[in-house]
Amino acid sequence: MRMIPPACARLCPIFWQRWMEYLGARGMIIGLDMTYVGQDNDTETIAVIEAAAAVFAAIGAEVVPVKVPDVTDVANAQMAYCQV
Repeated sequence: MRMIPPACARLCPIFWQRWMEYLGARGMIIGLDMTYVGQDNDTETIAVIEAAAAVFAAIGAEVVPVKVPDVTDVANAQMAYCQV
């Protein structure tokens, strides 16, 4: 995933610098499983998630790839238990 800084960084460099100094996301670690996100989602939703990750990375967060375990069996069992 290519991280592109928001347009604000180019258009308002002084504001962007102050934002990074005081309100950035330094120290935040965001795990993102694009395989999981891509399941049953349309391309627009995936694009928004990727854009949000890029913004967080641009303001100092670390976006790391993760793998969400398969929860199909658990979800199916829950449905069986919850049926009336």
